[in-house]
Amino acid sequence: MGRREDFIRAINLEEPERVPLGELSIDPPHIETLMCPARFWSPEDRPAAERIELFKHNAEVQVRCYDKLGMSLVVCNVALHPARGWSAHVLSRDEAEDLREETGLRYTAGTFVDEWSRGMVFDADSKVWIQQYGTMSTMADWEQWADSEDCPLNTPYAEGRDEDAKIVIELAEKCDMAVAGLLRAPFATLFECFPVGVYYRLQLEQPEFINRAVEAYTEYNVKMVEVYADLGCDLVISTGDLAHTDGPLMRPELFDEFYFPPLRREVEAAHAAGIKYAKHTDGDVRSLLPGLVHVAKVDGVHSLDPSAGVDIGEIKAEFGDVIFLMGNISVDHLALKSEAEIVQEAKQILRKAAPGGGFVFCSSNSWYSHCKLRNCLAYVRAVQEYGQYPITVE
Repeated sequence: MGRREDFIRAINLEEPERVPLGELSIDPPHIETLMCPARFWSPEDRPAAERIELFKHNAEVQVRCYDKLGMSLVVCNVALHPARGWSAHVLSRDEAEDLREETGLRYTAGTFVDEWSRGMVFDADSKVWIQQYGTMSTMADWEQWADSEDCPLNTPYAEGRDEDAKIVIELAEKCDMAVAGLLRAPFATLFECFPVGVYYRLQLEQPEFINRAVEAYTEYNVKMVEVYADLGCDLVISTGDLAHTDGPLMRPELFDEFYFPPLRREVEAAHAAGIKYAKHTDGDVRSLLPGLVHVAKVDGVHSLDPSAGVDIGEIKAEFGDVIFLMGNISVDHLALKSEAEIVQEAKQILRKAAPGGGFVFCSSNSWYSHCKLRNCLAYVRAVQEYGQYPITVE
C-alpha cells in the first residue's frame, strides 16, 4: 500500500498500513533549507509580468519538498489564486502611512490589496503574504465590489487560477501523494475584508446582508469544489479560523444559523463529486464540533489545537466514528521544546488518535518560520518509526 492509498483509507475511517503525514503549509525558509540550492521565489525575485511563472516554480519546489519528507498529502490552491492578468492595487507611501496610523498594523509602501479586498503585507522573514486588515467599511463597499466585472465571485473559471494547481497534481501523482484543494470559508473571507469591529456590527445589525454575502461566497466555493474534483483532488479543506484560544469567535448558535447550513452545501457538492471535505480551524473548537459534525456534516476536522486545550484523544472518543482527524502536534512546542520532548508528544498523539484509523498526523497549524526545523523533522521520523499498524507505541 502506497502513501496515497494510506491517506485515502484514513479519510475513509479505515486503518491504513501506516499513519499518513500531511501539512497544510510549510513556510518557504524551511523548504529552502530542505531543498537547497532550490529557492522559493518571492515577489522581490520576479516582476509582476512573471507572476504565473513564480507560482509554477514554487509549486514544483513545494511538491518535491513534501515528497522528500515522505508526506502522504500535498495541497493546491485555485480558490484564492489570482487570475491571469489580474493587477493588484499596490499601496502608495501615503496610503500605507494612512492605514498604518489608522490600524496600527504593518502597512508599508508596496503592500497590496488582493482580489478579495484584503490588505496583504509581505513578511520578509517567513517569505509569505499575511492578511492584515480589511479594506471595506460598509455594505455598499462590499456590494460594489461583488458587482464588479473582475470580482472573483464573478470569474471563478478565469484563466490562470489553476496554473500551479495542475503542476502540483501532476507531480503528486508521480510521487504517490494525495492532493487537497484549499477553500476559504465565507466567515473568514467576510471577517478579513472588513475591519473586525465593522464585521461584528454588521453581524449584529444587518443579518440579512451577512446571509447574502455568505450565499455568494458559498456559490463560489461550490464551483471551486467542482473544479478541484475535475482536476483530480482527493478532498477539499476549508481554511479560515472559527475560534481562538478562549473559544469560538462568535456564539456557536450564530455559526449554526449563518454558516454551518451553507457549509453543508459545500460538503454535499464535494460528496456529489466523489471527494471528501474537511474543515480547518485553530483555537478551542470543542463547542463548535457538534455543529460541524451534525449540521455541516463535514468529513474531517483539521488542527484540533492543543494550545487551546483540545485533547485529540477526547475528540477521537466522541467523534472518531464519524469524522477523520488531522492534527495535532503543537506548533508552540515545535518552536520551543526539545527534539526529545517532540518525539514523546508525537508518540502520545499516536497512542490517542491512530488506533482504528481515521487519522492523519500533522502539526496543529503549519511549519511556520519560527518552528525549529529539527523539531518538525523529529516528529516526522517518530511517525515513520512508530506509525505502523497495528499501533503499538510504548
